[in-house]
Amino acid sequence: MCTFNTLLLPASAPLDRVNALAREVVGHGFVVQGHVALESAVATDARTYITDGQCDCGSELARPPRSPRTRKRAGWSQAKIERWFAQQAAKVGPTPQARWAELIRGILARELAAWAGVFTHEYSGAVHDEVIAIRPVRRFADATAEVVAQIEADVPFVFTRASRR
Repeated sequence: MCTFNTLLLPASAPLDRVNALAREVVGHGFVVQGHVALESAVATDARTYITDGQCDCGSELARPPRSPRTRKRAGWSQAKIERWFAQQAAKVGPTPQARWAELIRGILARELAAWAGVFTHEYSGAVHDEVIAIRPVRRFADATAEVVAQIEADVPFVFTRASRR
């Protein structure tokens, strides 16, 4: 069994330009996954992409050691949560959630796609056609590390550009 973090994009997104950005931000590019059921669950024009060359086992994208939601329940303020994220990034570099948030924001800011998303699943079969109980899509107006830290396995998270005021 292997975990793969899937990048979700509209079919019109230029994969070569997305990969150039991805290599800078997350350290690798993506190749077509082609999971039709997942694509259909997200949007009529959705395409799925996985890491080029390896699985994402151990990335803990969907399972951070202690989630911000737990901290909220523990009485942490938003400011304290943000300080914690900054401290963690300073200690060990950006978290997987922060890197994915940066990648998605970069895709949207450079207008490489009208929307971008992420999906994570632990596969026991082929990544292109495994039967997955895909849970309802969650949509957000901006990709922050805090929102990306809420990612749950088998839930597509889709982001659009935050509205400008």
